[in-house]
Amino acid sequence: MKFGTVSLTLSLFVLDRLLKYLVIVSPQPLWGDFFLLHVNPGIAFSLPLPLAILSPMLVGGLIVVIWLFIQEVKTRSRKFVPLLFILAGALSNIVDRIWMGGVIDYFAVPVLGFYFNIADGMIVSGIALLLLKGYGKLKR
Repeated sequence: MKFGTVSLTLSLFVLDRLLKYLVIVSPQPLWGDFFLLHVNPGIAFSLPLPLAILSPMLVGGLIVVIWLFIQEVKTRSRKFVPLLFILAGALSNIVDRIWMGGVIDYFAVPVLGFYFNIADGMIVSGIALLLLKGYGKLKR
């Protein structure tokens, strides 16, 4: 386990939580239309999904990521970093779902109707790293 990776992940987690707090308490959008509050009750890209499907899916996915993460820590695998990113991002978004009833997004691309946060970026980065590491094994 590398200290730099853990501290980077923790820093991104804290920054995400801080930005979520700022966007919740700010009375109006900051930085024009780029930084504003958007509560996403659905899944990625604000796709709606009934709570009866969403909740078990999120819990099951989190359990799988935690189990994989523990296995990677035990074997000191290189997949530790992507799984740590996914886990930290997922935990931040799950906190939002519990406290706010949806994920707090604060960065906006109004032209596309696209909203995201740092936790989303961590999840996507982790998945991309896992795919790249898996692709590297296939090429050999």
